[in-house]
Amino acid sequence: MGAGTRRAMLVASGGNEFIANYNDFTYVDPGGKIIAQDATSVTTSLCTDKQILYGYQDLGADFIHFNASGTITIDYDFKMTGGIKNGNHYTGVGNTIAGFQTSLYWSSGAIFANWGTSVPRLLYGYRGGVFIGSSTPLGLKNTWYYGRVTLTKSTNTYKLEVFSDAARTVSLGSISNTSTAYPSDGFRYAYVIDNGRNIDAARNVSGIFANLKITW
Repeated sequence: MGAGTRRAMLVASGGNEFIANYNDFTYVDPGGKIIAQDATSVTTSLCTDKQILYGYQDLGADFIHFNASGTITIDYDFKMTGGIKNGNHYTGVGNTIAGFQTSLYWSSGAIFANWGTSVPRLLYGYRGGVFIGSSTPLGLKNTWYYGRVTLTKSTNTYKLEVFSDAARTVSLGSISNTSTAYPSDGFRYAYVIDNGRNIDAARNVSGIFANLKITW
């Protein structure tokens, strides 16, 4: 599977929309932890915190960029099927390639949102490789949840919100962070999944990630 085709379209608001086709992504999975993958979803078996696992698509420099209103919105669906001791998978956008610990974790252009822990904790966010916090509510295994990350350039704000419904009308809570200015006007890579913080081999997680959509 290669970088594939860039897919973006104009939407009614006059902005752009990228709907991921996971067949177009490049996967680095030396441990064979991806057990199923099709155009709309990726499923993993238990993957420890020290294992490298990521899937990305190279969209071109600044392909995903802040629009006239200064926002980028990342929607994704997730279900955690197993895990212990706060294992983590992430999704988001960035400007470098490699596992979260080895490159993206330290990249000022990487924005990620956790989608599975042993609790599982639904709200767990990173911005530019810096942990911005976690919060209740706690989720249930084998239950679909619907995440949304909103990046706002004018206020330098990162907001992660999780919903109980696909229409994203029933919010289960949110966390946000306002800090230094975003380091770039755009992002090159879309990440369907990223793992490998290299912290604790006892941490692991398995789950399903689906329906990544980015609008700007």
